[in-house]
Amino acid sequence: MRRLHVLLLAMFGGFVTLLAIGLIYQSQAAARDEESYPPSGRMVDVGGYALHIQCEGDGSPTIVVESGSGTWSLMWADLLPRMTERSRTCVYDRAGYGWSESSGEPHTAINSADDLRAVLTSAQITPPYVLVGHSYGGWVVRVFQDRYPDEVVGVVLAEASHPEQWVRLPASFIAGANRQAQALNVMGGLAVFGLPRLIVPDDPYLSDALQPIYRAAMGLGRSYEALGSEFAQAVLSGQQAAQTSDFGDKPLAVISAENSLQAFAVIDPNLPFDEANQVWRTLQEELAQLSTNSVHLVSTRGDHYIHATDPDLVLAGLDWVMDALERE
Repeated sequence: MRRLHVLLLAMFGGFVTLLAIGLIYQSQAAARDEESYPPSGRMVDVGGYALHIQCEGDGSPTIVVESGSGTWSLMWADLLPRMTERSRTCVYDRAGYGWSESSGEPHTAINSADDLRAVLTSAQITPPYVLVGHSYGGWVVRVFQDRYPDEVVGVVLAEASHPEQWVRLPASFIAGANRQAQALNVMGGLAVFGLPRLIVPDDPYLSDALQPIYRAAMGLGRSYEALGSEFAQAVLSGQQAAQTSDFGDKPLAVISAENSLQAFAVIDPNLPFDEANQVWRTLQEELAQLSTNSVHLVSTRGDHYIHATDPDLVLAGLDWVMDALERE
């Protein structure tokens, strides 16, 4: 018994030592990354925490990008220069993502829309705006447009979320998404010990030059907390988006992909993608009905991350909206 007691104490001591090493490693690595990869834009105080926003180019209306879950301004870095050829363009990081600090609030569509308004106001980026919403960002755009209709003159919904997607998509597909959410919560808890920093793979949609910045951000617990919160609040956010008004006759471009959801094969390659994609196409067609002045562009080669897999089509949708505004 004495030997067993000593063995257990040694094992416990070794475990505590490993945790301490992990804490030190994470602290030093995070500090090194902060120095190596400073914000590409500027940090703006929005009342107790700071959000990162980057604006490039000139012209009006200002194009404002609202990213999807798990993504932020970094994922638009390659497309941003091409968007600024049309007008001034701003990309920002929601609370917890990229360079932005955590807000401590649940990530709902309404809270995200409030943050967007706060960062635009604090950064003195005045309307009118053309809002570009990808995935979850589509819900945020709808809430923002509903609250500040006089500030929004056009909308691009790029593979945008639909309020009923978690009801109408196949049950097994939704279960796969829930499993991913659970894994994200675990990763968030382990981030303080540096484990995600060691095992996070490269992002398949980013260039080699951007991979170190991506891995640095995904080595922080706040990234997983933000993503986990958006998954946890998804049903509520969808309901908030469903309660918003339509866009009237404001120019609206809906961009979608025929095989959108194939992007989630990394979760489970056996998910019912054919059925899910068929439902997704119907949902995207319904989004195009939010305005009486809309176009629906469908990609045959892109997936859910359409701004990376078919950027030309996203730009075509943006051009359609901007051209429509010029004709008014």
